[in-house]
Parts: sequence; C-alpha cells; structure tokens
Amino acid sequence: MAASLPNQWDLRVQLPITLEQSEPEPDLAVVRFEASGYAQRHPSAADVGTLIEASDTSLADDRQAKTVLYARAGIPSYWILNLVGEDVEVFEDPTGPDPAPRYRRSQTFRRGESVPLVLDGVEVARIRVDDLLP
Repeated sequence: MAASLPNQWDLRVQLPITLEQSEPEPDLAVVRFEASGYAQRHPSAADVGTLIEASDTSLADDRQAKTVLYARAGIPSYWILNLVGEDVEVFEDPTGPDPAPRYRRSQTFRRGESVPLVLDGVEVARIRVDDLLP
C-alpha cells in the first residue's frame, strides 16, 4: 500500500494520532508527509487521509465506537479489514462533531475487488482486497 501513495502522503503503522478527546493507535494511518516524521507531535485529524483497523475479535468495537470516534473527528475515510468476513468495510463522508456522529456512506469490498484510495477528494490508487487481507 505504501508504494501506492503520492509523495505528500506517508503510511504509519500502529502509531498514535491525536484527536480532540483521545489518542488512538490505528493499525494503519495514511497521513500527510511531514519532513520531521512527526517527531514533535502526533498527526491530528487534519493530517489524516485514511485510517485502517485490522479486525477480528474487535470487530464490534471497530464498527461502533471507533466509527463514531473517527466520524466525530472528521477523518475522511475509515477502513475496517474484516479478517473474519474476509472483506474491507469502507466508511466515508463523516458528519463531524454533531450529536450523533456517523459516516454518510459505507461500502463493503470483497476478495477479487479493489478499494479506491481517496486522498483530499482524489482517487490516487486502487488497492486489491486480496493484498490487504492475509
């Protein structure tokens, strides 16, 4: 996946991001490139293009609590790699900090399909589901 990213984006693995109320550590985060490598701070919601969680036993929490958390923060795209169902659930168009934060669009991609990677509203790559799942 890292090879598919434009130069102004970077892939972080199991490192924290800073949101208003917490500092979650998503499995993968596509963030804006920063020359310092975020040595002085963690990426904020404004720095994030896509967050990805690999999920098996945590699937319910990833679908509920984390979806609300990331939608409230305005994370543009949130993917769940559903290891049990062998698919990728993609959530886009967050409502932001409203009384019931959610993503307005969701779609599930199955083996044999490709997930569009959209950064700043532009599709920059298509990632094969088979390449994301074990």
